[in-house]
Amino acid sequence: MQQQVMTAAGRRLAFTATPDEYGRVVYQVAKVGAFTVEPDAYSRAPDDDTGRRVYLRYGRVDGPIPFYRDQDLPDAPVVCTVVLAGGATFGVERLDEPGGRWLSVCRVGGADAPDGTRRRTADIVRALVTDWLARDDHEELRGFHAWHLAPSRIADAGHNIDRLHRVIAPRMSELAAEFHRRGQQLAIRGEAPAEPAQFPDPQTRDGQAILALHAELERLRRQHRRLHAADIAEVVQRWLGALGLPLDVA
Repeated sequence: MQQQVMTAAGRRLAFTATPDEYGRVVYQVAKVGAFTVEPDAYSRAPDDDTGRRVYLRYGRVDGPIPFYRDQDLPDAPVVCTVVLAGGATFGVERLDEPGGRWLSVCRVGGADAPDGTRRRTADIVRALVTDWLARDDHEELRGFHAWHLAPSRIADAGHNIDRLHRVIAPRMSELAAEFHRRGQQLAIRGEAPAEPAQFPDPQTRDGQAILALHAELERLRRQHRRLHAADIAEVVQRWLGALGLPLDVA
């Protein structure tokens, strides 16, 4: 069904909005062309901030391919006689900034579009994104979007975990050895170690479990300002069980 809105610049805009199974919405603007709108899949913002960033492409996106900003798309918009290509990412908090400087607008071939084209395009995009944010199925579409991207995000996180472990683990082992060596020297002088005798060594099973517990408690601390004692006890109980030392709370 065609919709009509008035843009911020006072122009009438007629369009149809078609959602797809991947959580995108293709806006077909009358006498202009298509714009594909979806959440920014590659934002590094905190989880509660990712909904504030938009990934826009000039043209129609079909199928599961999540990212091909540099490719020319079918039904590309033509604004002020300029054929647009590529895409842009931006935060919705910038939509009201004057002049449209928040929006990247390129013509086919990669060159920047003229200022008049950029301003007119920004006026159109602002109206479309405002509609997108107000859709009744907005959260549902975001869920579809996240579900389809989850496998690639899991693989990416796994790659980063492996990379960071290769960097951190040797240093943690060296640190554990230095704590041990200092403790030996303090014992010679009859002094008590200033730090715990056992530092978590990620090369060992116990060390990995300790670090995992620390990470879990830190995650819970960030998620909840206050934790009930029973919740902490449950985390510790799971940790002890992983070590083969189940805690009998009966």
